[in-house]
Amino acid sequence: ILFLINAIFFWMNLVIIITVIEDIKTKLFCLKQVGYMITSKNVCSSSDRKLCPTVNIFDAANLKAWLDLRKLINDYGKKYIHRNHFNVAASLTFYAFILAILLLQLLGVINVYNDPLSLIVFGYESAVFFVIFIVSMYGGACVNDQYKAHKAELKRVKGFISKFQKLSYLYVGENAIEPENPVYREGFRALKQELGEENLQAKLVERSQKLMSTLDELIEDLTFEEANSPFTVMGTAVNFTV
Repeated sequence: ILFLINAIFFWMNLVIIITVIEDIKTKLFCLKQVGYMITSKNVCSSSDRKLCPTVNIFDAANLKAWLDLRKLINDYGKKYIHRNHFNVAASLTFYAFILAILLLQLLGVINVYNDPLSLIVFGYESAVFFVIFIVSMYGGACVNDQYKAHKAELKRVKGFISKFQKLSYLYVGENAIEPENPVYREGFRALKQELGEENLQAKLVERSQKLMSTLDELIEDLTFEEANSPFTVMGTAVNFTV
């Protein structure tokens, strides 16, 4: 009967922690896709296909909508994950206690389990649980790493936009140049059609200043979220240094 109860307890907790891992994988996938929406690079990896088009980075409203979408994905299911993390914490405490008993018995300090089968079963369960828990920690670190990836991409966009502000005269007139990147080139052509040819240089500078201000706000917002609302496992923010 004890083995049956233990088996039920183990598999119930195993299902819970595997559900947590699947939730982490889904969140990570969605955050990566959101990041690809502001990148001008082609994503060639078969495991990281770009499913959504690039947003119009020359429109401040689009950039703010991108941040709202990212927040929505980041917050989706947070209460459910927190409840699961409570169950994981209880299970981890239990298996840490079992593992401590097994180690003390191996060292000859105590003698609790005389049956070799019990040692094998509890040792196997503890090892499986801790390995899966480490996997969930790694997934959480990958989720938090998306803050740095998205901020780096926003800074890349900001660097490109700053060219319009500092070198706006190069993008107007008969000998006007165009961005080399095809994504930026199409966006710039659409921007020129929107602004019109009349007094284009002044309009470019004005739009660039507005976009630079918006990008600064987005980067600051992500930095604040990274510091105050990171993805946690059992209430602890995880990263690759943990």
